[in-house]
Amino acid sequence: MQELELTGIGYGTLEAIPIYHLMPGGTVLRLLLRTKYTLDLNCEWAEICWIDRLSSGRGFKLNVNRLPSLMASIFRTARADTILIDGIDTLCLDILSTLKSLKSVSRALLAVRLHGSTDECIDTLGDLELEYVDYILFDYVAPISSSVVDLSDKQLRLLEWLIEKHKPLEVVAYVNDAKYEYLIPLIELLKSLDSTSTPMHIIIRNNELGVGISDLKNRLSKSLEYFYIHAGIYSELDTYCPKCRSPVASRSPGVLRSINVKEGRCPICGNSIPFRSLIYNRTPRHIITVTRGETRWYHPAERIPPGYSY
Repeated sequence: MQELELTGIGYGTLEAIPIYHLMPGGTVLRLLLRTKYTLDLNCEWAEICWIDRLSSGRGFKLNVNRLPSLMASIFRTARADTILIDGIDTLCLDILSTLKSLKSVSRALLAVRLHGSTDECIDTLGDLELEYVDYILFDYVAPISSSVVDLSDKQLRLLEWLIEKHKPLEVVAYVNDAKYEYLIPLIELLKSLDSTSTPMHIIIRNNELGVGISDLKNRLSKSLEYFYIHAGIYSELDTYCPKCRSPVASRSPGVLRSINVKEGRCPICGNSIPFRSLIYNRTPRHIITVTRGETRWYHPAERIPPGYSY
């Protein structure tokens, strides 16, 4: 029987991770699983990698059949709105029975993170797994030596397959600098699939001074309907109507401040705004107090110090 290695359990706001466009407000329970892809990628580019390294050698092994009961117990305590099966390509594990069980013990929305780094991972995916998944977070990590988002054929194939399945999807591109040119291959891919409404999050790793953020924002607004720039104090986290560019959701890091839509439409021009699951109009005060706008991480056996939010 397959065993999974659980390296962290996180509780936080949906705004603390980049799936908040489709699900503004509310909380998420994150189940961080270690996979062989984590090691293959020399993972070091995001919060989940930091948590995984802290847990190195201390992962909690559990049978896949025990995972649903464990999650049900945790979920009853945390009362989160969403469960995120987190880690690198966790959907490529043999967890179909786990997905079924999680959906049966909880009313929470179920999300997964995908990276699509290997053909082996891509070849294991099928329609059955997607039946039990409500949302997908698709990561692309630019090579450490270059910021250019150069989609390989296997990643393009996976992203195209996911878009054609019409599953709610958000794309995250990790780059070193705020340069539009580095994002052109990814943007052209979305254009070719007639999917410019797919939300894109750009995580800029080296931009303490905010250089180029304004220019990047202006150029992205001409290519994509929805995008977010994560760059410390120079972040662009609000949602704008793609037709009239009026703000329809206001955020600070990890916190939803307000939603300004009327019956799912922009109050200024009437354009439809695709918030699929509006959980709260603003992050409740008690959730901010508990999470501080971050994910609060816990080791299955002992607490892990909180990581940083995007």
